[in-house]
Amino acid sequence: MRVPHSKTTLSAAMAVSLAFVVNSCAAAVTPAQQPAAPSTETVDESRLRQHVEFLASDELGSRHSFDPGSRIAARYLAEALRSYGYRGGAPDGSFLQPIPLDSGSVDGANAYLALGAPDGARRLPFVEAYMLETPATVPERLEADLVFVGYGISAPEHGHDDFAEVDVAGTIAVAVKGRPAALENTELPRGAEGNAALASRGALGLIVISEGLLSSYERFTHGALDRRIMRIPNTTPEPAFQVIQAGPPLVEALSAILGIEKSALASPGGRVFTPRRLSERIRVETPLRMVRRAGAYNVIGILDGQEGGDFVGLTAHYDHLPRWADGTVNNGADDNASGTAAVLEAARVVAAAGAPERSALVIFFGAEELDLSGSEYLTRFAPPMPIERIRAVLNADMVGRSRTPADTARVFPELSAPGEVYALTADPPTSPLRTALAAAARKHGLALDFTFGSRSFVFRWSDHYSFHKRGVPVLYLYTGHHQQYHEPTDDPDMLDWDKLARIAALIAETGHTLLNPRE
Repeated sequence: MRVPHSKTTLSAAMAVSLAFVVNSCAAAVTPAQQPAAPSTETVDESRLRQHVEFLASDELGSRHSFDPGSRIAARYLAEALRSYGYRGGAPDGSFLQPIPLDSGSVDGANAYLALGAPDGARRLPFVEAYMLETPATVPERLEADLVFVGYGISAPEHGHDDFAEVDVAGTIAVAVKGRPAALENTELPRGAEGNAALASRGALGLIVISEGLLSSYERFTHGALDRRIMRIPNTTPEPAFQVIQAGPPLVEALSAILGIEKSALASPGGRVFTPRRLSERIRVETPLRMVRRAGAYNVIGILDGQEGGDFVGLTAHYDHLPRWADGTVNNGADDNASGTAAVLEAARVVAAAGAPERSALVIFFGAEELDLSGSEYLTRFAPPMPIERIRAVLNADMVGRSRTPADTARVFPELSAPGEVYALTADPPTSPLRTALAAAARKHGLALDFTFGSRSFVFRWSDHYSFHKRGVPVLYLYTGHHQQYHEPTDDPDMLDWDKLARIAALIAETGHTLLNPRE
């Protein structure tokens, strides 16, 4: 077990922090107050430190969604919002919305993939023959026609289109990993290959044959039957593109169906294939063994606006990982005590400015580390108001780090510079969200990096994505990955406090503008 850092102990931290929180906003906000635009000076770096050091303390024990430390963190955040003048946004009027979750794993003894007609189909066992990239999103039965698409690349401008003669809509596609020799060094447009190319054409999923995976398949599948799956009870997953990773037995079966040597499928070497629809169908049976869990919460606060009809959301997830098996704590200072602290401080600044025109919706999500389950539950099944009334959501996840000379190992996406922050959004530059963000960034001395757009897989990494899927304009603020990600070394002493304060001010300023569109 790691030796605890010299951080504030739990009892002392709770007492000091809550006193700090209560005293910071003693006067209640009333509709008569005229909102005043936040300034950089209104964000207090000492408050940010107070929040981060409490949330990332060893005594909270990693803030895993089903552990006591997570519930302590939830109540800490709820009391802070109450003291700032927010009211509880949960259905019962409190600040805490329980997240119903089932936890379990694939029933490996009864999971299989069948090729051929439904009667007498050849069955291939889960793990031994194939793997599922995201088993939590796979329906317990998936059945479709098969289509072979070669490399699955559409680049007619370069004389190659694997979809020219086949319709993949409603099918499971089979594709080999790589490129034909003619495209080996060609830069292809976004969406021309891979999952995006297939999903945009209506395919249900992909069986991918990868030489790299096949060469280490046993290592890749180690422990697969014990991998945790989280699902909201009594629901089916939303339709999602499914990826099936082919193991040696599945490649052998596909080789026989296609009449192509296994070695050519596994290691195509740039050769050209002929895409075609296959006569066989595929059925994937994925039964689950699930147990009901309790104890995870979303923390929801509402600051009523003068008009009251529309809302602007400020969000972050406060949960983190379990302790390691030996008891070592994963403090999660950057992931995501940093974003939680920034949003909490922004919520205080917004409330202190006076009652806004629109209402402010502040949500601290639990179960983000469990397949975004907290935000998925809230947006899909239990929104505190109709989703269409939420005009924008600003989400902060891992916003506390900057690249330093010591960061010699580049981890993708690499840490941003001290004065930079990644801004991920699907909105165009002229939208109200982007316009407000740009003005706030200039005011607070931050450069915005829009490298990762809404089509990037990075965009799917946090809770804003649950709102994005339901048509809400979203902004995801993020400062990049690092070697301490999901490691016990993700501690407060690694954070760039000046940058975190500027990002908190950026959230408050952008939120203020969106909350008061007539200013």
